[in-house]
Amino acid sequence: MNIKYPMDWSNWINLGLLLATGLVGILTWYGASRSAREALDAQNQANVAAARSAAAAEDAAKYQHRMMEIENQRHEESAIDAKRAILHAKITTKPAFRFNRSESDTFLTIVNSGKSTAKNLKVTINQKPMNEYGECATKLPTDATIGPNGHIDFMLIYFLSGELHPPFNVSLTWDDDSAFPGEWLGAVS
Repeated sequence: MNIKYPMDWSNWINLGLLLATGLVGILTWYGASRSAREALDAQNQANVAAARSAAAAEDAAKYQHRMMEIENQRHEESAIDAKRAILHAKITTKPAFRFNRSESDTFLTIVNSGKSTAKNLKVTINQKPMNEYGECATKLPTDATIGPNGHIDFMLIYFLSGELHPPFNVSLTWDDDSAFPGEWLGAVS
């Protein structure tokens, strides 16, 4: 038995509605999956940006910490420098008038350019204590001190047959309020 059902208008309408509903479903699925993919891409970009921001914040925190360390070190060094004597030696001359003649006297001058008094000063010339040289007309007192921005002059008289001839090496050691022993070594002429 062969039964044929004629397609009437209502069947065509139902078929059209079915096809339209299927097409809307497919388009909705495609749009939703595309939106989900875009949302996932946006989320990944946001995660990358957040990671960069966190790394930058961490770097900034490390930089700030290092800056604080440097600033604290500078304050500590400044506090120590305020308690430190800074000595160096040099040869100086001063005009003198003897026997109706203009001359100049020679001095070993030790200068304190620091902010603290130098105490327990010891001076060696060519690795020998200064007071052992006959050329040193002025002797170093045992309790020698040099105040801030001060100096002390030791008159030198050079002899042709003497031991001391410029240039010579001078070594200075001293104590000050910094609790670190001071030392200077240099050649003077």
